[in-house]
Amino acid sequence: MDVPSGDFERVRILGFGGSVFVLLLVCGVFLTAFVVYNLLALAGRRPRSPEQAARGDTVFLPLYVREYWDWVVSPAVRLLVSVRASPDAVSFASLAVSVPAAVAFAQGWFGLGGWLYILAGTFDMLDGKVARATGRGSLAGAFLDSTLDRYTEILVLAGLAWHFSGTPVLWAALAALAGSLMVSYARARGEGLGYSSREGGMQRAERIVYLGLGGVFGKVWDALADRSVGATVLISAALVLIAITSNVSAVQRIVDVYRVLRSREPAAHPGRPVRAVPSGSRL
Repeated sequence: MDVPSGDFERVRILGFGGSVFVLLLVCGVFLTAFVVYNLLALAGRRPRSPEQAARGDTVFLPLYVREYWDWVVSPAVRLLVSVRASPDAVSFASLAVSVPAAVAFAQGWFGLGGWLYILAGTFDMLDGKVARATGRGSLAGAFLDSTLDRYTEILVLAGLAWHFSGTPVLWAALAALAGSLMVSYARARGEGLGYSSREGGMQRAERIVYLGLGGVFGKVWDALADRSVGATVLISAALVLIAITSNVSAVQRIVDVYRVLRSREPAAHPGRPVRAVPSGSRL
């Protein structure tokens, strides 16, 4: 939606280039949906999501916003169920969309990259909903979903690192990548040892929202202000925020898992050998 100038971009619609007009149009659709959602809430008819409510509020992404997005994508869930889409196929669709998102970010097309990353994250949300709605959930599917999620984050953050190579923001992108992977690893490793930690506010959904909207609203800022720094500023700020908070979240989970697992161990007795962890339990 912010592809370099071409025939489409030379088309002027209400004073904006073609790609910028499409970007603003898409933003307008979702902002209109948000207004409708607020009106439903004021009328006492706010759609609720038990799945999101179970997570509760988080520091960086309120429950209200997550339930709004659940409501927005609910027609897509019904469509996928009606065509008998496989949850695994939806998971692969998330990964497939992340590839052009990474390319767009690498090229500096932040508006396009932002929307594609949000779309990839939405597919990631949909696969679980489709699995539950069709009764096709499985451990194998959950494993596949989590594994593909890691590739999605690696691709997108690598694309941003490529774009910002040679600048200080490169280090924020690399730190954000490290923190994102460690947040997920700490939880997965803890679950493998019998305890699931959800400590930390910067989780996967939050990272997608901040990077995605950073690109989208940065491009809107550029379009309305007739300048070309807004998207770079917002994406850079999002990367710095994620770099700091994701690593803080990872440390919180590491401490939480260690504390709980340590408390479950029997008290050590002098002279008694400590049983080694089976090698097969290592990730």
